[in-house]
Amino acid sequence: MKLTIRTEERPKKSTLVIILNTLYQTYLNEDDISIIPIANINGSFSFKYNIITTIPILNFNEIRLELVSGSSSFIDYLIFEDDNLVAMIEETKTDDSESRNTGVYQRASKFVYANLFYPNTPKYMLYISEGNRNRRPSETAQFGTRLLKTIEVNIVGKNEYYNNLSSFNSVDEIIDFKNNMRRPPAGNTPILIAKGINSYSISGILSKPKEEGNIAHDPNIGALTLISAGIRKFDKKTPIYITNHFVSQRYIANAFGNKFLYIANHLNIILSGLTYNPQSFINTDSYYHLENSSEKVTTIFLHIILENIGAKLIYENHAGCERGYFYKPNGFKIVLPKKINFQDLSIPDLVMQLPTGKVLVIEGKKLSELSSGIAKLNNYNFIEDYYIKPNYNNPLIERWVTTFGGNLNGIPHEKVLIHINNDGRIFINPNAPLEMKVY
Repeated sequence: MKLTIRTEERPKKSTLVIILNTLYQTYLNEDDISIIPIANINGSFSFKYNIITTIPILNFNEIRLELVSGSSSFIDYLIFEDDNLVAMIEETKTDDSESRNTGVYQRASKFVYANLFYPNTPKYMLYISEGNRNRRPSETAQFGTRLLKTIEVNIVGKNEYYNNLSSFNSVDEIIDFKNNMRRPPAGNTPILIAKGINSYSISGILSKPKEEGNIAHDPNIGALTLISAGIRKFDKKTPIYITNHFVSQRYIANAFGNKFLYIANHLNIILSGLTYNPQSFINTDSYYHLENSSEKVTTIFLHIILENIGAKLIYENHAGCERGYFYKPNGFKIVLPKKINFQDLSIPDLVMQLPTGKVLVIEGKKLSELSSGIAKLNNYNFIEDYYIKPNYNNPLIERWVTTFGGNLNGIPHEKVLIHINNDGRIFINPNAPLEMKVY
């Protein structure tokens, strides 16, 4: 049998270990796993990776990893046994102390959306970095976790407080819990649920900022879809109206493809006060496709290659992936601010330190955007001066661009460290660090 893992994220050994241990009751640690790019017969990159484990996992004779992109909202990992999808897994580094809304609600819409495509596939919420193992969950975390359990999402990586939370048993229990939670500060619109004779109503702002009239308030999108999905576990038909949403008629007229409206159509959720045909938002796209066009093909390839030669991660922000932390040499992690001294902090796609101590600052681009990538290399003084140099003892730093696409016969520019063609052919700059060329 073949085990295939498909993901939008940069595959991390720590996460893969937890996934395999959770699904297959193994006892792997990070030293037991390797991620190796797979080459075609002609030496080109196949866009796939082998996952090698020191311990056999059931009767799988190979474990593959493939990068994909979701057509809209996408759960982080799909697990296939041969051609059968056996698990869908969402991971988050955010704990309750960092962000109550992001840790539960903002991820929730992914499960609701995925359930429209794969209603019978087991789903898991994987918390990989719980800051305080003994922390008692906030009301928000309790409510969101109980709703996730109500829609049959398995919770992995939380403490016993979370493990002991039960799913809801009725719509009335959902309403009572939510409406008795502490209200937000004055001036904010609380999420409240009302049960009428022939409908439910849920108040919640969807537009961010409110003046735009759009649907872009991610935590509330997650909360409203999760609450609605919880109601649908007990009541399949009664309409659910969203009130105080601030979505404009002008926006709704051109909002085809919006994930919330797609979910709303299937769950019979109606935006109060607006005139539209919910059927017009049916999306016939597939849930995902294999990745073959993003700059992250090259930045993730480079990241894995560098890790395999002993380089250490300092920061990652691969296209379409979850934004990472800045790691100090002692492993302590911090969230980078958006501004320094009232100026925007430009963030590269990848920062890694080679075994020699040299630091590589990487900007990833598609070949068609090479010029803008080279221009962006001039914007990294702040991150180097405020974070990299003070924390890493003023190391030698090189700034590079990586590119993907086209059908070239060599490196497209002297500032390009590595280029991958559409057909998988790889070119490495002659001035690249020696470790890369040896690998």
